[in-house]
Amino acid sequence: MGEIVSVSLGNRDLQWFMIVVMTGVFIVILAYRFERNHLRRGQENQEIRWMKTIAENVMDLILILDEKGKVQYITPSITRFLGYRDQEIKGKAILDYIHPEDKDTVLKRFQQGREDHRKIEGRFLHKDGYYVYLSAQVKHLYDGKGESTGAVISCQDITERKRTENRLRSLRFKDVLTGLYNRGYFEEQVPKYLEKENYPLSIIVGDIDDLKKINDNYGHLRGDWILGVVGRVLKNNCRKGDLVCRIGGDEFVMLLPKTQEKEVEIVMARIEKEAASLGKKGVNCGISLGSHTVMDPVGSIEEAMEKADRNMYRRKSERKKAV
Repeated sequence: MGEIVSVSLGNRDLQWFMIVVMTGVFIVILAYRFERNHLRRGQENQEIRWMKTIAENVMDLILILDEKGKVQYITPSITRFLGYRDQEIKGKAILDYIHPEDKDTVLKRFQQGREDHRKIEGRFLHKDGYYVYLSAQVKHLYDGKGESTGAVISCQDITERKRTENRLRSLRFKDVLTGLYNRGYFEEQVPKYLEKENYPLSIIVGDIDDLKKINDNYGHLRGDWILGVVGRVLKNNCRKGDLVCRIGGDEFVMLLPKTQEKEVEIVMARIEKEAASLGKKGVNCGISLGSHTVMDPVGSIEEAMEKADRNMYRRKSERKKAV
């Protein structure tokens, strides 16, 4: 039989034993929490590094706006593609960089995007002074009360696509002989010119006198050349916002927004004078013009064009009688 050894602990020894045990447990718990916090900080730091890597290398052009539409953050891709550094664009209104002709459309679609997240296309100013086409996806941001706090905008460069579309559009809507727009483009643009801000709206119609005789006597190449000459005369005598089209054969039409009847008479006299002066250069052709001015908004342009046509034939008849 083995010996039985008994150990007895006094109260003091028991207290020290419990202190050692509790201290060990505390150290273990402390070490566990330290390790867990260290791992969490490591994960957070890793996530920050990943986010920074994504931001620095993302191909899209990303901006964050505040609730007033001012730029608060840009990715480095903005600097690489558009040339702006942080301090040159931060705090500025995003609309300040949109092409003037696109601002209204961009703002309207931006506001509509609060519900359906539409894509927005428009021209954005490059730091070097030219515009590039961007397609933007907008994500609006809100606080807990549903109030707007800004937006995140992700953009892609679509300049080459737009250039191709514009070239194809030009081929579709340009008249080869004159370089003017054709009937298809005229019909597409008419609704824009009928909007109320364009009134009084003046219409000029015209045709080349005796073009058929020119074709019969000198050939169609001569007639085509004269069409081109007359097209340039019309183009030279219109403003940037005016629309000049060849709508078929020897027929032309001009739409002049915000133009009174007296102003139209001046334009027509200038065109007729320039066309007549071509005779000194061996281009014997005449052009007959007629006009009509619409003072109040209308839903169709046909009636106004008919009145301009009647005025044209009246002027042509008067000129022949005078000769």
